[in-house]
Amino acid sequence: MRIPVMKTRAGRLAFPATGLAMAATFTAVHALSKNGFAVDGALIPPLTMIGLAHTSWEDWRTQYPDTLALSTATGFHRDYDRDPYLGYASSNRLFFPEAKRDNRDHEKEWVLDIAVNGTFKACPFSELAKNSGDVTGTVAGQTLRVRYQEQHQSATAVDAQGQALPGIMADWFAWYTFHPATEVFNAGP
Repeated sequence: MRIPVMKTRAGRLAFPATGLAMAATFTAVHALSKNGFAVDGALIPPLTMIGLAHTSWEDWRTQYPDTLALSTATGFHRDYDRDPYLGYASSNRLFFPEAKRDNRDHEKEWVLDIAVNGTFKACPFSELAKNSGDVTGTVAGQTLRVRYQEQHQSATAVDAQGQALPGIMADWFAWYTFHPATEVFNAGP
């Protein structure tokens, strides 16, 4: 499988979404960020995991008012106003069969996935919602705080100094496929 890799003007690599599937989840952004390795090509050694924000455009613009949006004038005939995955998030159905299965959570439970020194932890939103405010915990012996925003279905993790930790939000099945030994946050009874 070939996944396009582009170099930006600033010299950074970009991994455009391809619509391809790998281990029942979409590549390239999904597979590369979850697993920390290149799927194909010269970058097969491990990549450094960085944080990925899922937020509303309104919240993003509040935090980053100088952000420029990409143009829909791409040269391709495509309706960018139509969501190709419409209904997927609200459905219990998966597009593809799971590569691995773990019953600690529902396959499509939305989770914040955190990586610290090679240790992975999934924080299910249903567990984060049981607490009001921030949640404190540990991953690989490092104290962290998870900030959960239920109204925006978003969460981020920071270390004891308030620095953002590498993490992404994903469906449980997709995270577990790449990290079966992941720890899972539990809010308790």
